[in-house]
Amino acid sequence: MARSPLPHRVDRIPQQRGAEDRPTEHIAKLELGNAMAALLTTAPLTEDEVYAMTRQVFGGRKVSAAARLRLSAALTETLATGWITREPDGRLQGHTPS
Repeated sequence: MARSPLPHRVDRIPQQRGAEDRPTEHIAKLELGNAMAALLTTAPLTEDEVYAMTRQVFGGRKVSAAARLRLSAALTETLATGWITREPDGRLQGHTPS
């Protein structure tokens, strides 16, 4: 499947320690997916790892049930674009534009 460019980059990320947490339900799935893809370009991660790291990107510390649902929906949409793929061992891998 051919990949189209990511529509936009991750934005509105807290720039300092202690910055306010952005509730996951207030973050567009596209933005969450872009953050996941960027995190996954360095090394494959499990879903739990990428969810926790994505929450941290936006100032969060925990992955609540509601956050998990939103992150899962974002991951599903991003997997469909090809920017993230699932490895045979189940880990996720991100891809950069070529």
